[in-house]
Amino acid sequence: MMREHDRAGELLEQLRAVTGGYVIPDDACASYTARYSGLSELEADTHLHVHKENNLLFPAVIALEAELAE
Repeated sequence: MMREHDRAGELLEQLRAVTGGYVIPDDACASYTARYSGLSELEADTHLHVHKENNLLFPAVIALEAELAE
């Protein structure tokens, strides 16, 4: 899972790069604006999801497994 999270981070980094950091041009239409807003939200949500799994869920499961193994 950690490798998958790392790969997701790499892909999000590439997405941010090719979109210029989700910067919307002044003359952007509504659908362009909505798309970039959605991509930005996707990135934020994915980072939060990865943080929760890596720093809360996975350590809790590892601790529970260790406790059950005793």
